[in-house]
Amino acid sequence: MKLGKLAIAVGLAVTATMSSSVMAATATSNATANIVTPIAITNTAALDFGSFSHGGAAGTVVVDTAGVRTFTGAITLMGVTSAAAAFDVAGTPSSLFSITLPASTILSNGVDNITIDTFLSNPAVAVGGALDATGAAVVNVGATLNIVGTESTGAYTGSFDVTVDYQ
Repeated sequence: MKLGKLAIAVGLAVTATMSSSVMAATATSNATANIVTPIAITNTAALDFGSFSHGGAAGTVVVDTAGVRTFTGAITLMGVTSAAAAFDVAGTPSSLFSITLPASTILSNGVDNITIDTFLSNPAVAVGGALDATGAAVVNVGATLNIVGTESTGAYTGSFDVTVDYQ
């Protein structure tokens, strides 16, 4: 009788071991990675609002992404020189990228400050851009210069950042 119980116990142990082996399965997966060219941006032309006078009153000077200059208020435009900022973007061919523009920045002549805001780009920020088959694109940036009418005469300078990143 004891021998019979031992045989049953051994049989159950072997069955339990076999059943867990029969239930196990293994699969193999491949792994991949793709290292892309880092995206880069280079400024090739400055944003230029050109020359103008304000006559002691508030107004704006707007340069669009094509470099076309318009104004509001008591601004008198002088000359025809104005330009949108231009940036060359380089990276992995045919990749999409996003554009981040500043909310505002300041131009200064060392005495007075002028605020630039309402930045816009072509391609548009909401859409982003696409690098061509060679991995290149151009981003043009315009903005609005806000004149309060008390700024002194002189040359005003400043800078702003434009950021691009893969989408």
